[in-house]
Amino acid sequence: MVETIPGGWQAEPALRTPERLAAAARMAAELGANIVKTISPGSVGAWRELTRYVPVPVLVLGGDRAEEPAALHSTIRDALAGGARGVVIGRNVWEVADPAAACTALAKLVHAVG
Repeated sequence: MVETIPGGWQAEPALRTPERLAAAARMAAELGANIVKTISPGSVGAWRELTRYVPVPVLVLGGDRAEEPAALHSTIRDALAGGARGVVIGRNVWEVADPAAACTALAKLVHAVG
């Protein structure tokens, strides 16, 4: 698995376009990654644009700690609808009051799509 974040975590939005995210993810796949995790480019359409060019499964990473689970869940739903194949979530599970409930909610989101 390769994590692709063009420009790093502090990058300006111009480096986080669907085209740049797709290029980074495709390079990771061409260099041998079997799975790529990346940040959300935004909308369902942006995810479609990203995943269309990557020949391996693309996963959405959790990113910063979400204050509201609903915002994270919305991002995940859009990613999955746009072709992401799953999630890689860390702090939005282990830094919440009920990690088991967070995992259950994420599993329901992922498995409801496919």
